[in-house]
Amino acid sequence: STTPMANFRHPKTEARQLLKKAADLRQQGRRHEAIAIYDELIDSFGGFYNERGVLYSECGEFGKAVVDFTDAISLDNTDSDLIINRGNAYLLSGALQAAIEDYTCAIQLSPKKACAFNGRGQAFAELGVFERAMADFLSSIEIDREYVSPLFNLGVLLLRNQQLDLARDYLNRAAHLCPEDVAILGVRGDVNR
Repeated sequence: STTPMANFRHPKTEARQLLKKAADLRQQGRRHEAIAIYDELIDSFGGFYNERGVLYSECGEFGKAVVDFTDAISLDNTDSDLIINRGNAYLLSGALQAAIEDYTCAIQLSPKKACAFNGRGQAFAELGVFERAMADFLSSIEIDREYVSPLFNLGVLLLRNQQLDLARDYLNRAAHLCPEDVAILGVRGDVNR
């Protein structure tokens, strides 16, 4: 007599297959279908809140993104990337104080995260707190001199405050690093007129 083979489930293999399928769907622009796969992954395996939160953010569904990032943070409140992601969702949704709180927390956990300083600088800039925004953009640039976003953001902030020579310097640095970026070239063109 032969022993019947058990039909064992291999969670890691199954999860990898689902992750690949979700990545393929995301690349095809089929984000809501990818979200459905993350729903299945979360229900079956736990975790994956961050990944689904990123997809919700890309779809402009920031409230759902914040919920997922909060769930991810509840599983690991020492991961500064998770906190930055939630800060980004807050920033994009206009919840500027909540964004500042998350970026500040992320900076306390990981003081060398240039993107946390840049995000907090953006929130301060939106609130009209010029000095704090400028300090954060400069901190971000000090950490990573080739990070284009704070160079551009600082250039725009200086332009808004009529500091044209400094604005031109930072926008030229951003354009040098990213010569094909239409937004950078457009703003730089405005300064050079």
